[in-house]
Amino acid sequence: MKKPKIVIFEGPDKVGKTTLLNKYRKATDYQVYTIDRFFASGGVYDLLFGRKNKCWCEYLQEEQECLATFNPFLVVVVCSSMAALYERIIAGEKDDTEKTIALSFMETAHFAFKSWYKESKIENKLLLDTANRTVVDCLDELLKFTNV
Repeated sequence: MKKPKIVIFEGPDKVGKTTLLNKYRKATDYQVYTIDRFFASGGVYDLLFGRKNKCWCEYLQEEQECLATFNPFLVVVVCSSMAALYERIIAGEKDDTEKTIALSFMETAHFAFKSWYKESKIENKLLLDTANRTVVDCLDELLKFTNV
């Protein structure tokens, strides 16, 4: 039996992941399963916030178990320009507390998600840098990557 394709969008706050996910859903006429944040986000944010939910390796193991059921495509969205990311956070976060948190973790979260990308055992994976790129360019790359 053919495993259903699932596209998992991961990445730090304000890199464009939800915007791309929504554009992707529309472009595929909502025919592809998509997830906004999954195992990587659990691992990264547990680590950054010092939560003791699970260790990094447990999240990686759960991601591995997902391979038995789905044909996953991992899309780790980042913004390599810290200046651009700073501006996105300032402009996008309405709540001052959320803004402070996002700013304090922006570089560490970027590094942690790139580390997850390297460690992930998902074969179909894309590191998508949104710095200095249009949404249309990023979406085109994403559609090619997922063979849609």
